[in-house]
Amino acid sequence: MTVGDSLKSSINEVFRHCVFRGRDKKTVINTLRTKVHGSGNVYILPLFKDVELERLDEEHDKMTVQFDDYSFSGIITWKLSHDGRSFVFLSYE
Repeated sequence: MTVGDSLKSSINEVFRHCVFRGRDKKTVINTLRTKVHGSGNVYILPLFKDVELERLDEEHDKMTVQFDDYSFSGIITWKLSHDGRSFVFLSYE
């Protein structure tokens, strides 16, 4: 298993079925950089430098997570939430 595969697995475990208010870069970054509740400086995921998003279709985005010296990519699968404005994160493969 590569580092990227391990981080993809962590992202899936933490965010599967979570509602994102949007699929834009800012919203995705802010959600992925969530801190552990009650902690001053512990993040759910390792801090990354940046994220690049490319919309593929109505249900899929290509996301590349960038660290200083490493990056990995995968496809996010979304589902429109019941309110019609937010998106449910289904998987990152």
